[in-house]
Amino acid sequence: MHKSNNTLKGKAVIGLGTALLMMLGATAQAAEQSRVYVGFAPGQKAAVSASLNRAGGKTHYTFDRINAFAVSVPATALKGLEKNPNILYIEDDPKRYLLAESIPYGISMVQADIAAQPGSPTNRAVCIVDSGYDFGHPDLPTTNVSGTDDPGTGSWATD
Repeated sequence: MHKSNNTLKGKAVIGLGTALLMMLGATAQAAEQSRVYVGFAPGQKAAVSASLNRAGGKTHYTFDRINAFAVSVPATALKGLEKNPNILYIEDDPKRYLLAESIPYGISMVQADIAAQPGSPTNRAVCIVDSGYDFGHPDLPTTNVSGTDDPGTGSWATD
């Protein structure tokens, strides 16, 4: 017996609907995850880690110096974890987002944007009045840098 096109189309729509419901279910399940910091009592790292795993938690980072984990756990598991005597606290770990500036705010504060305008001479000397210049600082150049010591404050290159 030959199936009609309408029957095949109907099955395709049902299959698509089922797939869509599965995706929505997975999205809802992911939305129910809470990202939190979990602080634990000294010496209880393994016990708390096991409790988090049993609760369906995923550890993102372990802070050994402060006895804490950054984890994602199902929101429904938080109440049970709060009752665990080895867990000292549970705090939200909010999402953080990178921010960027096209020009750092300090440039205009010291009028460096005026010194670097198009058509400006390229051989200008720039004076930096500061408590010192750290040659080890990754944001500062180390070539073509000079200074004058002040007898009252010491070396210009010592921060």
